[in-house]
Amino acid sequence: MRSEIATMKAVTLKIGIFAEKTTIPIPQLYAYSLDSKSILGLPYMLLEYVKGNILFGVQLEKLEQEKRELKYSQLADVYIQLHQQQFDRIGAFTLDDDGHWIFADNRPLTADTMSNRSVALIYVAIYLQIRPSHRQSITSIISRNCSSMTYHVRDSVMNEDDARHYLYSIYASRGLWMEWAKPEYDHGPFILIHGDLRQPNIVSILDWEWSHNCACTDQATQATFQDTMIAHVLLKPHYFGSVYWLALDSHFHGSDGEKRVQDFFQLSIRKTELQKLKQKALGLEQFEKERKELGVEAKITLKNQTRTPEEEAELVAQLKELRDIGEQGNRMISLTSPKPK
Repeated sequence: MRSEIATMKAVTLKIGIFAEKTTIPIPQLYAYSLDSKSILGLPYMLLEYVKGNILFGVQLEKLEQEKRELKYSQLADVYIQLHQQQFDRIGAFTLDDDGHWIFADNRPLTADTMSNRSVALIYVAIYLQIRPSHRQSITSIISRNCSSMTYHVRDSVMNEDDARHYLYSIYASRGLWMEWAKPEYDHGPFILIHGDLRQPNIVSILDWEWSHNCACTDQATQATFQDTMIAHVLLKPHYFGSVYWLALDSHFHGSDGEKRVQDFFQLSIRKTELQKLKQKALGLEQFEKERKELGVEAKITLKNQTRTPEEEAELVAQLKELRDIGEQGNRMISLTSPKPK
């Protein structure tokens, strides 16, 4: 909440680095308190009411061309203005002792850190460290995803095989992450992102609690991969393991995924990961036992159907098209980004 308030102040006051740079629509922040002893008995924010409808449920591709182009141009304008806010290090906004916004080496929180805290009663954010480079941040995300599988809710996987696939995918996907990371931008400039810019948060731009900065190429990828599975994982990296196994592993390495998983866990250096799998399986078994004793119905899980050769070929073509679009987006960003020193 402290970071959200600081970011909203920075954007709306239009001073400092934001002076005369942004026209991002954002609710006016009238009052706030970070004190649990406030007049409401808890921290709060008092925001301007914004009249209108959020974009949730709106199928942009089915709008009339004029309306569709207007919506896309408005969203593009937000991304462009966020991209123009550039920093020399990774971090996030926070408040100083006088309530003024400052940019500091503040832990850039993401949605998965709050998820881990709320479901496992572990404040994961206190273990996050500031990473000085983009590639080190990727390594940090991978480590956090591994921990997430261990500490997340006990039924976050369907069975032990599901856990094996997920853990394998987190490690196997590291090469793709590093391939997408542009080494020339490893040490900046880093640009501001909203962190949760999805349709339910757009009437003006709402919910800035996950805002932080990242490498230039990350925001370009977000902008080009809208409404796809790849877009979802780039916007929410904690889903990368699942998406890698479902859509990317067989595309890049062939159909024998189970053999790769088996070879991965047979390595002697994977003893720790095997212990995590056993721990997860025991937790799931205990959860199912407690669920049945309490008479709670099992949640419905849709099983993935095997893709036909025609569907596989269509997916390959879509992935190639997405990669071409991503390369075009990266070239566009390189034209607007200052050259690294």
